[in-house]
Amino acid sequence: MKKVLSICAVLLCSMSVAHAQPGAATPPPTLQFLEKVNADVGVIFLRESVQVPQFKEIEEKIMKDGIIIIVKKRIVEHVSVDRIAEVPVRTIRVFTADGKKMSMEDVLKIKPGTVVVVSVDGDLPAAAYLKVFRPDTPVIVRYLSRVVE
Repeated sequence: MKKVLSICAVLLCSMSVAHAQPGAATPPPTLQFLEKVNADVGVIFLRESVQVPQFKEIEEKIMKDGIIIIVKKRIVEHVSVDRIAEVPVRTIRVFTADGKKMSMEDVLKIKPGTVVVVSVDGDLPAAAYLKVFRPDTPVIVRYLSRVVE
């Protein structure tokens, strides 16, 4: 009887198993805000949020042999910090989420406050990531940047 039940359980479970889709071969892109555009010098400013480790010392009370002892511990907390990166347009390639290359003139016309997709590895993100965005969403593939704030 146990054999019959286990065979039935295996058959029932195997019919309802969802098969995972193959993952994208590239890392996921980040979302950033286009803070401002300086078309005169050909620079865009991207606001990005990064996690920064912050070290703290805390005191913890423990009881040992009936005596309360205060122990100092050092812990690490990660704090979200916004920073602005200055990105010269000559150091980037910009596409739309549907894969069309944007001219640098069009890049300098993007309105401040626009959310842009930014590649993290210097290559265009995989189509699996980009299909969740509107087709006209800017996708920035950058080579160099300098943190200014």
